[in-house]
Amino acid sequence: MSKKINLKIVLMNIDNLILNWINNTQLTLNSHFLSNENSSETSITNALFLGEDTSDKNATGEDIFSKPKNLPTAVASLLNAAQKKADFHPSTQTQEVCAEKFDDYLLEVDQIPFLYLNEIIEDGGKFYNKDYDVIIDSVLKLYGDVTAEDEVKITESITEMANSVFSVKKAERYKSLFSQPLIDYKGNDKADFSIVYTSLFMKHDKDGKSELSEQSFIVKKINYNVLSSLIHTYAKDLAKLTDTTVSEWINNLDTPYDHNSFENFGKYLLKAKTKV
Repeated sequence: MSKKINLKIVLMNIDNLILNWINNTQLTLNSHFLSNENSSETSITNALFLGEDTSDKNATGEDIFSKPKNLPTAVASLLNAAQKKADFHPSTQTQEVCAEKFDDYLLEVDQIPFLYLNEIIEDGGKFYNKDYDVIIDSVLKLYGDVTAEDEVKITESITEMANSVFSVKKAERYKSLFSQPLIDYKGNDKADFSIVYTSLFMKHDKDGKSELSEQSFIVKKINYNVLSSLIHTYAKDLAKLTDTTVSEWINNLDTPYDHNSFENFGKYLLKAKTKV
């Protein structure tokens, strides 16, 4: 004879889980998964937002989380809270420190009770020298159908980060990663959040020059559905979080680098596919 589920107890447990997450500012000690990317020497991040940000720039507190039009700011505020718990700040930390904290960042995002883990998919391959097209194609494949405008935006982000990795001379062998946290706002109170990150396994030629021989990479996408109804339900409690606009979220996550120092930057942007 099966046991009856006490709905009241289940709801109380969910309520406690959510309130504990909102009120707890410390690093979480467990997760559904770990990335095992902490052996990387450097980590570069470039956050993206797809869609139209409909949020009221003057909204504060409970209004951010209760009104559907403010969902972009609400999601950015949730993600900022997770980022702070992980002490992951690419805009102000070194790439080496960010590599050490990247697992903690994935862990804390995974613990946000207003995100539902939808899928984890992976791809990989090899490329030669600075031929980023292989990486770009693999990442775009994980994103699925995107508009031509968004595809250019994603391609630009990948190219900038890849150039940043390859423009700095490292040891003969080294491992690096770059990631794209991305809010995909679809309108009508619907949004997804993804983290797409690429692990690069690189080896310089023996002559010590900056050229790279055959390289391998792994691209992974972790996708979450945003539970907007649940966000609205807990709007009063979520008002305790720091208000964070989409622009502030992006600026906090972006690794600083010199955009003018990259070789052939424009060349690769022109290769972005155009959808018809």
